[in-house]
Amino acid sequence: MKIIKFLITAISALALAGHAAAWSTSHANSSSVDPVAKSARKKSHSKIILTHGDIRHGRYKLIGDVTVTVNKAALFDPDPTPQKVAAKLRAKAAEMGADAVIFVRYRRIGWDPVAWELQGKGRAVKFKK
Repeated sequence: MKIIKFLITAISALALAGHAAAWSTSHANSSSVDPVAKSARKKSHSKIILTHGDIRHGRYKLIGDVTVTVNKAALFDPDPTPQKVAAKLRAKAAEMGADAVIFVRYRRIGWDPVAWELQGKGRAVKFKK
């Protein structure tokens, strides 16, 4: 009976410790961020357009490159999904004052059965009037 209690306690501790270890990151190429667009009023991230290709036939101004990563650090953490990465791309683009992220790409990084990352990259742009 003591062994069963010990195993239950150990598994519970591992599950809680693993869940606390999940993290995510984001990065914008600040050397190409337009200071005017950056200081502009932030757009709601839900209105940011994401596309795998080009948009509006090039009638936009490039703000900068955006890279975000969503991680699964332990067995019991939720899996990173393209939807979670897309939400982070939208949030980062909104911080930059962008209207859209073009040329969006997703890729898995460092996959193993327990821990892995899903990365999203694209270019934040501001539409010309």
